[in-house]
Amino acid sequence: MDPQMKHQINASLKNLMFFAHQNLLIVIQILLNRMVSATSSSKKSTNYWASSLHTMISSKMVKKIKTKGEAIQTLKVHMQNSENIMRNIMKVQQAVGAKKRIFTMVGDWLNTITTITNEKIRETLYNIE
Repeated sequence: MDPQMKHQINASLKNLMFFAHQNLLIVIQILLNRMVSATSSSKKSTNYWASSLHTMISSKMVKKIKTKGEAIQTLKVHMQNSENIMRNIMKVQQAVGAKKRIFTMVGDWLNTITTITNEKIRETLYNIE
C-alpha cells in the first residue's frame, strides 16, 4: 500500500474515532442530565461527581447540545458520517484487493444495519428512561 493511501486511511480512522468520541460524550450528557434531574427533584443536594463529570464533558464537546432533539439529531449525523467513513475504508480495501475477514464482517454489518428504519432508532432513543 502506498504512503498516500495509508495517510488517507489513517485520517479516516482518526475521523471515525472523533465521531465515536463525540457520540459517547453526548450519550453521557443525556444520562447525566437524567440522573441529575432525577436526584434534584427529590432532594436539593448536588452530586459532586456528576457535576464535575458534566463540566468535563461540556469542555470536551465540540458542539454544545441544549435539547434532547438536538442531541438525537447530532447522534444521527455522527453515525451517518461514521458509516460513510467505514464504507470508504472498505472500498479502498476492495480496490487494493485485500480479502480480510474483518472487512467482510463490517460490510455485512453495515448492510444489515441499514435495514433498521430511522423511526425505530428514534423510538428507541426517545424511550430511554
